[in-house]
Amino acid sequence: MQKGSLLIFAGLPLVVAGVFMLKITGLNIWWAMVALGAIVGVTGGIQVSLNVK
Repeated sequence: MQKGSLLIFAGLPLVVAGVFMLKITGLNIWWAMVALGAIVGVTGGIQVSLNVK
């Protein structure tokens, strides 16, 4: 598995966990986990797209 694909699949659980905890607790701090998951996933997507060229 490519490093970029690994980052995409690592970012997805962070986003899901952040949304889940946001719904349970209602604390806005969980938006940071959602943002972190998005950053990790986008970084992986960029790495995959750069390797394709």
